[in-house]
Amino acid sequence: MKTTRWEPLSQKQQQILKWWAHPKYQKCSYVELEGAVRSTKTSTGSLSFVLWAMGKFNDEELAFCGKTVGACQRNLIRPLKRLLANQSGIKIVDKRSATEGHHLEITYAGHSNIFWVFGGNDESSQDLIQGITLAGIFFDECLLMPVSFINQGLSRLSVDGAVAWFTMNPEAATHRLYVENLDPYVRDGKAIYLHLTMHDNPGLSKDTIDRISGQWPVGSVWYQRNVLGLRVAAEGAVFPFFKTAGGGGNVLNELPDDLSRWRVAIDYGQDHPTAMGLYGFSQSLKSWILVKEYFESMKTNPELSHDFSELLKWNGQPLFPEFVDIDTGGGGLSLLNQLRIDYPDMFSQGIIRHAIKENVNAEITDMASALYQRKFRYYVACEKTISQISNYRWAKTAGGVSKEEPLKVDDDGVDRDRYFMNRLYYQGEFRREQANV
Repeated sequence: MKTTRWEPLSQKQQQILKWWAHPKYQKCSYVELEGAVRSTKTSTGSLSFVLWAMGKFNDEELAFCGKTVGACQRNLIRPLKRLLANQSGIKIVDKRSATEGHHLEITYAGHSNIFWVFGGNDESSQDLIQGITLAGIFFDECLLMPVSFINQGLSRLSVDGAVAWFTMNPEAATHRLYVENLDPYVRDGKAIYLHLTMHDNPGLSKDTIDRISGQWPVGSVWYQRNVLGLRVAAEGAVFPFFKTAGGGGNVLNELPDDLSRWRVAIDYGQDHPTAMGLYGFSQSLKSWILVKEYFESMKTNPELSHDFSELLKWNGQPLFPEFVDIDTGGGGLSLLNQLRIDYPDMFSQGIIRHAIKENVNAEITDMASALYQRKFRYYVACEKTISQISNYRWAKTAGGVSKEEPLKVDDDGVDRDRYFMNRLYYQGEFRREQANV
């Protein structure tokens, strides 16, 4: 049976694909794959998961889990189906319904098993997986999921010989899942643990590895995690590389004269200021730029709508933006509805949107990458935002099991810029390397 499309396989890929044949690992109940981005943790791991399950079980149920069902389908299921298409004699039926959800029916060598697809997005997600009996479960990017969801999934493994699989980009060593679950199994010899880097992926050229590695400053928390695959804590400034000097830095003293595309993002505030931003794209710099900022408190929605129209002016002329992203939390939905009433042309064209929000830390990583590569910059006149970016810091923890997050102080402009970035990443204009496919 041909196992994969990669030629040749790296040593660690071979180990992942054949671990169950090694006597040392016969009694392991966890498979833990940790390391850098693009190191084939998800692709090799998910293929191995299916091959292991089809050789061991018949007429059983297993599960694939991602941060969301959509992320799981995009980052895991779709690439996995391409890999399995190369396997002789294997048959896959992909079924989706509003009542049953998404699952794959896989048949091979007389064995047939069902693989359900779940999303572990928040604490309530554990309810989705209750009641099922599983022979195996695959948690992709497990450190992004609530521990309650993972524990619920593990409690469903009641078939003899069941195994839980975990893939992860590293975070701080004090992450709760490491401390309470993953590391004890490794210490007790109940888990196979493999650390991978991009060099364990023979499908990447040196130029590709260099390009991906160049997205983050050497020595930064993101470089150590995403390139070296190390567990390091996020401390001090969130963007320590941010340079306010003009020229080639993150802040421009003068704007280029070829700004052509425009977007707006809004972080609505009640107990804190409402922050709006106007962003223009420069073809010569190949960069988006925050060209105007707005921070106001204690204004009604009609007043904010009027100020929005003033924001949408450049050199005295009104602009028509590509997108307006509004955070609808904390009362922001009321402003979104106000703008849709006041600007029907934007509403009818789907321009005024709910801001995209999934995972703050992952989005900060994306934002850091764009800033470091000068894909996104600031005009020097946006003084308040520049100050917020320069002083944006990780929250300190009091010891023990930490929850890594930025300090929620004076961050309205940073949140607004993050929503702007999220749309660009979602649309594919900015490339995201976090996905392990």
